[in-house]
Amino acid sequence: MSTSTYDEQPQAMNIDIGAIWRMVLRRFWLFVIPLVVFGSLSLLVAKLLPPTYLSSGLIVIEQPNVPPDLIESTVRSLAAERIELIKQRFVATDNLVSLIREHDLYSWRRETETLTQLAEEMRDDIDVNLIQQSFGRQIFTVAFRVGFKYRSPQKAKAIADVLASWYLSENARTRQERAQETKAFLAQETRAAEQEVERLENRIAEWKKQYGRRLPEQQPFMREQLDELRRQRRDIGIRLEVLETEKASLEARLESLRNAPAIGGGTGSAEAARLAEMLESLRSQRVALSTTVTEKHPDLVRLNRQIAEVEAQLEELPNTGGSTSATAGRGRDPVREEELELRVESLNRTIMAITRGQASAEADIKDLEEGLAESARISDEYQALLREHQNAVQDFNLLRRKLLDAEMGASLELSQKSERFTLVDPPQMPRSREGIPPIMVALGGIVASAGLGVMAMVGTELLDTRLRSSKKVEKLVGLEPLVVIPEITTRRERLVRWSLRIFIVLAIIGAIAGAAFYVHTRVMPLDILYIVLERKIQTQLNALGL
Repeated sequence: MSTSTYDEQPQAMNIDIGAIWRMVLRRFWLFVIPLVVFGSLSLLVAKLLPPTYLSSGLIVIEQPNVPPDLIESTVRSLAAERIELIKQRFVATDNLVSLIREHDLYSWRRETETLTQLAEEMRDDIDVNLIQQSFGRQIFTVAFRVGFKYRSPQKAKAIADVLASWYLSENARTRQERAQETKAFLAQETRAAEQEVERLENRIAEWKKQYGRRLPEQQPFMREQLDELRRQRRDIGIRLEVLETEKASLEARLESLRNAPAIGGGTGSAEAARLAEMLESLRSQRVALSTTVTEKHPDLVRLNRQIAEVEAQLEELPNTGGSTSATAGRGRDPVREEELELRVESLNRTIMAITRGQASAEADIKDLEEGLAESARISDEYQALLREHQNAVQDFNLLRRKLLDAEMGASLELSQKSERFTLVDPPQMPRSREGIPPIMVALGGIVASAGLGVMAMVGTELLDTRLRSSKKVEKLVGLEPLVVIPEITTRRERLVRWSLRIFIVLAIIGAIAGAAFYVHTRVMPLDILYIVLERKIQTQLNALGL
């Protein structure tokens, strides 16, 4: 094996325990001073570190007793939203200031800070944690825990009780207020809708009063009336023609009687007179019947046939006086003339009455025609008014149903049968402090102080360029020294050195004993402290899975 190869081999690491011990002896004060100073500071900090106690209670969110498909609550906000809203109301500055004054909180900071600043500090000490569960993609809040952190366990519990009671009462009050507000709003809207319906009904009534029987909804009835009046007008016209014809006939006969000479009658004249009297009787019956029936009536047709037969018989009789008629053959008859005059007057009165009826029918027809025209003119506006009324009635009925649902929901909230908060685990008096135990703070400070002392020793030694061993000389010059002269100390120096060391050790032991006595008498007996510390360490180990 070559020399180069041998030189390239890594040499074993040699640890000079003697050199390390001599370094510890030289730099002993650099280890003791940080340990004593910072260790004492850590003990002081652990002692002065204010305790923090957390008192909390568990509130669950219970579902409604009545199924939602039977009665649906009008409060539909999410539970997490209501929890946060109630918290923000609780942490309002005025409310917190009132609690600070009532329970005398943060008395050690009253002189340096205002109540508003203390309220801000109190907000940070209030703890509200949600307990949620997920069903598919939805997350539901099933419970939440409320608590308060403070130096005094009694006051922490008192404020936690106030906070839990606040959540219970505020949730019930908020739900009831929302239900009542919804009910009041729907009642107001229902009254407004009812007033709108009444206004439209009054307007429709005014339309009916203004236009009477000319509304569009009465158009079919008006058309029926118009058709009936037109039929009556046609029948009246026919009857007038019949009566005018009858009147002309009676007037002609009356004129013949007035112009006929007074002559005696024979056999032919007697027959002619009989037939003439029968003819007049039939014609009188025809006139009376024509005022009540039409020309196609069987009785009127029969009378017309009889009148034609009698007229035919009169024409077949021989004339007694040359060219004189059968009627004229009778001679002048004043009684007959008076009878005919009376019949003519009766026909005139009948014709006048029928004429007045015809004029009334014409006026009614004109009025109906004008009514139909006006009904057609206002039809669009009236139908729009009816549609508006119908929509208003539908809106009113819808709001009325919603109002009934809101009233049932408000009753559900008042009886607390809907979703509610229930305190299942009231806040308890805290028995242990929150955060890092003071003993752990003290031990951590002592360990850190020892580490700082070790770092000071090693750092100072590395920065020291003086030669303190033969190996450093050999390494520096490359030659082994011929003679190594050890450090020569006198008996006095050794005595002073050991006296100082004993004094420091005794001081450390005294400080430890004094601290232990103080803890035993002022904080907690050492045996109990040992048990508590053991349990704490075991709890931490279990939490870490060790």
